[in-house]
Amino acid sequence: MNAAFTASRFSIGQLGLGVSRTSVRFGHTKPRWKLPRPDLAGHAPGHGEKIYIFTNIATDEIVYSHTKVLNVYKAFKQMPFAGKKNRPAKIRKDLWRQLAVVSFPEGLGVVGQSVFQRLREFRMRHFLEWSDDMYLKPNPDKPHLKQSRTRQERGRAIIAQKANSIADLAAVLAGAGAGTRMWLQTESGEKTLCPATVEWAQESDSNYAQEWTDNVSHTQMPKELKESPVEVGDVAEAEAGAEAGASSSAPAAEATETAPAAAEAEPKKKNMFSWGS
Repeated sequence: MNAAFTASRFSIGQLGLGVSRTSVRFGHTKPRWKLPRPDLAGHAPGHGEKIYIFTNIATDEIVYSHTKVLNVYKAFKQMPFAGKKNRPAKIRKDLWRQLAVVSFPEGLGVVGQSVFQRLREFRMRHFLEWSDDMYLKPNPDKPHLKQSRTRQERGRAIIAQKANSIADLAAVLAGAGAGTRMWLQTESGEKTLCPATVEWAQESDSNYAQEWTDNVSHTQMPKELKESPVEVGDVAEAEAGAEAGASSSAPAAEATETAPAAAEAEPKKKNMFSWGS
């Protein structure tokens, strides 16, 4: 009886409507791959034309930046946690220096942003992918045997990326990395590497890379720049904000002290529950 009841409620129109819906595919004109639109990022003019590479002279840590001033918060985001006491509590100006400055032609900031991204990706792979040699260190007494590194020593070896970063820079400027924009297309249709200039604090550091392509030129950084401490940003602003907060809290404290005295001076209002005075 239930089967007969359900069959009576079923209509051919419902079947036809369902078939038509499943058999029709609606076309669309949306592209399969999203085209990059760097002009919508809202960066300032010239952003990406220079890449500043900072290094810690004590630990050989590396921080990349698009600005000459080292941003504290962005620098900490690039520092991994490789063990206790291996990540500094603050950025010390006297320990950070400019390792190199990479410059690209005017108007090709998109190329610099692409190189910046590839450098950070390669460095992250160095942080996460390392061989068994990371557990061992040379033995000065027995050169044919190696000593085991402690946990603290392994952490320091992981964050020391100066040599790897220079080798990565040579590879990225040579066009390595998927989706890189280092390859430029000429009017004739040929692809050439974008020219780049690397300004070194110590020109001998370029020897960490096995080879450099012809599109890269090397220069020496002025003496006053390579010896002077780096400029650290957002620290002075935070101190100014703290001072402003302290100055604003002082009048508030005075107001809270005078408030009880003023309340005692005012006569108490009588209501229906007050008896006597």
